[in-house]
This record gives sequence, C-alpha cells and structure tokens, in this order.
Amino acid sequence: MKKIFEAKVIQVGPEAQNMIQDANMLILFGEEAPEDLAEYCFKIDNKNLLGAILEGGKLVVDSQEYSITAVGNVVEKNLTGLGHITISFDGSKEATCRALSMLQSRPSSSN
Repeated sequence: MKKIFEAKVIQVGPEAQNMIQDANMLILFGEEAPEDLAEYCFKIDNKNLLGAILEGGKLVVDSQEYSITAVGNVVEKNLTGLGHITISFDGSKEATCRALSMLQSRPSSSN
C-alpha cells in the first residue's frame, strides 16, 4: 500500500492523551492550531497529502495499524489546509462529522 501521508508530532497538548482514553479520539492539528483547541491536540509538522484518504486504507501510529472504516467529506481539505484531522477509534462505517475519519476499534489495554 502506498504511503500518502506522514507526520511527526511536535507538541502534545495537556489534554490530548485524555481525548484518546476518554473520548476514543485522536486529534491532529498543524502548528497553527487555535489556542483553545491546542490543549486537546497533537500538533504535527506536515500538511502534505500525497493521495486520497479512502475507506479500506490503513493508518499506522507507532507501528500499530488501523483500518479506515469511514472518511468525512472535508477530511482531506482540513488536513492539507490546517493540518487538522480528527480520528475516531469506534469502528463506525459512517463518519459522524464531515471532518472525521473513523477507524477500527483500538485493542483494549486490559491485558
């Protein structure tokens, strides 16, 4: 599978980890994240998208691979314009927000 996007996290907002644990969401934003949202985001260094984000594609985070199950209709626009994407790990087949990508559920950490 062709890599279409890669970014490094350059700053982690104080509430970003809680968003993953409590809301099952990972929020990425470029360096210009609005101050009121930055505390919930992982700021990233790249906005260059080299292809379409499609259902059935893969997202790899720290060597953990997730299948993309749904893509909102402004995900690519927001990613390339703002470096922003909200990723939900609930496995839904339909994006509940235009700027949201849905992924398979995260493995439980109860081991």
